Amino acid sequence: MQAPIDLQTRLVDGIGSTWETSVASDLYGYVLVAIGPPPFGPPAGLLYTLTPSSPCTGAPTGGLTTASVAVACPGAEVALALDGATPYTTGITYTWQTSPDGNVWTDLGVALAPSWILEFQAAAYLRCIVGCGGSSDTSTVVFVDAVPPNTYATVPFTENFNDPWEDRCDVANVPTAENWSSNPTSGPLAWRGVEPTSVFLPVFDGSVALFNNINGAGSSTPDGFTGDLDLYVDLSSGLSYTATFQFISSFGSDSLEVLLSTDGGQLFTRKGLYKGPDQEPINAQWNLKSIVLGNVGSATSVIRFRGWSDGFGGVKAFDDLSITGCVAPSLNAIASADTICAGNSATLTASGADQFLWNTGATAPSITVSPAASTTYTVIGTSNGCSTLSQVSVVVDPCLGLDENSSSLITIGPVPTMDLCFVEFNTDATRVLRLFDLTGREVQQVQSSVRRVILDLSDLPQGMYIMNAQTSGEGVLSRRIFKN
Repeated sequence: MQAPIDLQTRLVDGIGSTWETSVASDLYGYVLVAIGPPPFGPPAGLLYTLTPSSPCTGAPTGGLTTASVAVACPGAEVALALDGATPYTTGITYTWQTSPDGNVWTDLGVALAPSWILEFQAAAYLRCIVGCGGSSDTSTVVFVDAVPPNTYATVPFTENFNDPWEDRCDVANVPTAENWSSNPTSGPLAWRGVEPTSVFLPVFDGSVALFNNINGAGSSTPDGFTGDLDLYVDLSSGLSYTATFQFISSFGSDSLEVLLSTDGGQLFTRKGLYKGPDQEPINAQWNLKSIVLGNVGSATSVIRFRGWSDGFGGVKAFDDLSITGCVAPSLNAIASADTICAGNSATLTASGADQFLWNTGATAPSITVSPAASTTYTVIGTSNGCSTLSQVSVVVDPCLGLDENSSSLITIGPVPTMDLCFVEFNTDATRVLRLFDLTGREVQQVQSSVRRVILDLSDLPQGMYIMNAQTSGEGVLSRRIFKN
């Protein structure tokens, strides 16, 4: 046995007292700590004899490598240990190693005990080299996986919110429904929960997704959104996509906004806004909502569900989310005229689908419109349960260039006019006179069968107006009127 070595040392405790001591040590693996002066510490002059362990001999045993977790978040601490390895004795070394693939190994460091605390960064294979003199043995290899990063769900997709939610790494409120893993060890991470304020949070009650006012009725955060729930989904297969879900909201201005991003959540556009009825909460009902997303063509799409609250404790929720894709009909929409004079009509015609729904509410393939200003019309075409969207625009022109053509048929005075203006025609006919401002908005309409018509302009501001006079035989006659 190695003889003790006496060392004279002066120890200083945390409050400045010193002890005169004599220490025996093998100079490896020991630390002497002062815990205080007498009566809390030893009196000066005591001899401490630390007997070293027997030095290691022969070949050591690497044993079984264990890790405190099988899956970890980046930045988390993972405790590594050896089971069945040669325990510490004088001369033993534990060299811990890591590898991204199990083939190329990098030293993490040498420990004085069969354990190691790893600051986890990425999925890795881990092992330990146990050494004694010129001999060594390698422990078994353990693999620690990383919590999967955000991934994109595939279509068809359903979510019923029937399982608990959890926090994963720095991502809060991740729903883990039946089509996802119930723990971070496997499966995609396609949902993200965002908490914009400490008052309004997206929450979960075990059966539906809620946006709730946690302060209850009367809390004072009006018109603030209560949180976002984002679904990362691949919408790139060239199909026409439709999202359907059940929505319920209490009365008032509580609502649910649905937005779509095609660039991984950088830029969003609104696809729908759903409000509860203006009635008591007890009468609120679940309603089936459907959104035609169309041919999105993006593998990095994000569908965002955003709750809005009026600050009076109302609840809004959605459930039974379904996203499907199908082959969209080849929908086409055209106008009989791309540009019309103010007061005239155009016929819009859609083709290529079995059913049609215009944003005017009409369901016929062709509709007649008379916009007062330039307007874009939208039609949804449906065939075999699959829908797509098309748009057609109609430009409204004041038609100022008709003055010369109609000057011989119409006399207008006085020029400029004040509050009263006469319009005189050179033929008898029943006419409809429409007056438009320069934005194309109709501001007055008069029907007359006499040659001389008096227009009352007293309620109109100063400026230029366009008068259209229409008969069945003459067509549309247009003149400018200036009011001072």
